[in-house]
Amino acid sequence: MKTIAQFNTPTKATKNGKPYEFSLSYYRRREALNNILSAYYRATPETINEGLHWYKTANRYAKEVSIKTGYPLNTVSQVISALSPSVEWSVNKAQAHTMISAHMKSEPLETVTVSTYDTNKEKAWSICGGTATIEPKSLKTYAFWQNITLKPERVTIDRHILRTLFKRAPKSLTAKRYKEIEQIFRTVSSALYIEPYQLQAIVWLQALNDKEA
Repeated sequence: MKTIAQFNTPTKATKNGKPYEFSLSYYRRREALNNILSAYYRATPETINEGLHWYKTANRYAKEVSIKTGYPLNTVSQVISALSPSVEWSVNKAQAHTMISAHMKSEPLETVTVSTYDTNKEKAWSICGGTATIEPKSLKTYAFWQNITLKPERVTIDRHILRTLFKRAPKSLTAKRYKEIEQIFRTVSSALYIEPYQLQAIVWLQALNDKEA
């Protein structure tokens, strides 16, 4: 079993040969790393197995919607991600499928009901029409899209992850802090011999389990 002492949380770093100043304090980075490990080791074998395959399952669902509607997998994956903020996964999937089907049938956007924010709804509709894409600056939704298409290096960091990592969870993250948390996930996942997005999925599922306990 890996312990917190086996992970190095540097106080200094370099980027492109130049000194790099962390946005998160040493103690906040250490707290995040410790809580990732804690969530991982609290997870049951069933939760770990589900987490290891979570994004493959999500990818399979996106492929099914793509086949049924004729929309490209990249489009379906982006619509799912764009409609995901503050929405339960089962609802997220169903509403993404409904929106894509409505767009396919040339139904007006007003007939589509979603549970996320209006701006995300409009963004997803534009993605259906091929006039928009999720940009890297949209940190969480860009990472989620990448993960659904099985690109493992980006890490989806949502409110459940933040509440697990920090006792006083920030409501939002700067790009710099987001990338620092991603790197912590990469560090731990490498030591556990799994992909970063697999570790994220396990921690996310455990966060949901903790909430229900």
